[in-house]
Amino acid sequence: MPRRSPVGRLRRQLRLAQHETMMFRQLMDGMLSQLPLRGMFKLIVRAVVEGLGYDRAGIFLLANDRKTLEHSMGIDEKGRFEWGKYPFPVSKKRGFSIFSDIANGHLDFFFTNNIRKKLDRARVSCGVTCNANVPLRVGKDRIIGVLAVDNLFTQRRLKKRNIHSLQYFATQAGMAIESHRMHVTLRHDVKELRRLSRVKDDFLSVVSHELRTPLTSIIGYLKLLLQKAVGPMSEDQQDMIETAHRNAVRLFQIVNNLLDLSRFQAGFQDMQKGSVDPVEVLSNAVQTLRTQAAVRGLILETEPAPSVEPIEADAPKLESVLVNLLSNAVKYTPEGGRIKVACIGTCVGGKDGVEFTVSDTGVGIPRKHLKKIFDAFYQVENHMTRNVGGTGLGLAIAKKIVEAHDGRISVESEPGKGSTFKVFLPRKGPVTGKPTDPGKAAKGSGE
Repeated sequence: MPRRSPVGRLRRQLRLAQHETMMFRQLMDGMLSQLPLRGMFKLIVRAVVEGLGYDRAGIFLLANDRKTLEHSMGIDEKGRFEWGKYPFPVSKKRGFSIFSDIANGHLDFFFTNNIRKKLDRARVSCGVTCNANVPLRVGKDRIIGVLAVDNLFTQRRLKKRNIHSLQYFATQAGMAIESHRMHVTLRHDVKELRRLSRVKDDFLSVVSHELRTPLTSIIGYLKLLLQKAVGPMSEDQQDMIETAHRNAVRLFQIVNNLLDLSRFQAGFQDMQKGSVDPVEVLSNAVQTLRTQAAVRGLILETEPAPSVEPIEADAPKLESVLVNLLSNAVKYTPEGGRIKVACIGTCVGGKDGVEFTVSDTGVGIPRKHLKKIFDAFYQVENHMTRNVGGTGLGLAIAKKIVEAHDGRISVESEPGKGSTFKVFLPRKGPVTGKPTDPGKAAKGSGE
């Protein structure tokens, strides 16, 4: 039989390379199109049969306990897909079976063209004389299964160069299968996290509503006691009632924060917007914290501002944002520190608006925490936060309020030097059209 010419061999190699390129492109297309796992298996075995020219192909994946290889997908002599057959036991012991040795990494590949060689009994009973098995790899060290091929009907002999192409394809197929598995797992985890988040939000909303009514009564009765409406009290009794009243008010504020957060997360913004003087709102917030700052020995300065045009905003909610920023500055600035606030007209992102700035010379925030401090319940751990306490809700609610005004809030900070918070609000906020919270409307002031 005459030997092939060099040109003929090159042509044949070029055709094989084109086939392999086509297969890998199909495999990548399948990964990007997010096929179901069974569709991914079909794509792989069809690519092996049609692209590499084998009679049959099958995918065997290791079970979670790595004790069996399960037949996940195959293609028979008539081009029909089949699955769920031929489970193979796997043992860590070398020599247990060919499939077992490949699945455990004892063999890099196996192929034979002779029935008289030692084969798995299942293969011998099928009369397979030209077959090959290679591992489905994910990286260099992890094997998730076995890719098996044979030429049962044509009896074409296999050569070692065929195995190299098959190994490379099996590695790509293994990564495609594992990528799909991870995508499915991640998608399931995301759904579960969303479900748990909804359960948490519902729980917080219900508990907050249930706590608010009795707390209102407790605070009311404590006020009556402090006003001596039921008779005189000793000095010790007065101190105890004041302490109880102070903590009840603090708990009431936490409950209100939880309710506000749950409403924002449910999409109920409940903004009562109107024309607002930014300088007046800032002045009210400063006045609220001035006494507290003086008690802590802090200098609270308001930078003189030029005339600032009114903006469209919810004045009480905007003031609560500024009070929260000022309150944090007072809490985390050591005695003798300085806090500066300012309000200027500016343009950000092509929008005219107002920028509020709250700067302090406090302990500062490490860079790794800056992206998370606006997350609900997140707190920066340091010696001052442990002494001050808090729930980690203030900044999260402030961000929700600012975003409801189509604005933005940002922070710049350096440990040991202080922090600067900036709030930008456009002159005219968006028309949200959000409904009010039905729970709030039903309960009204009796919550």
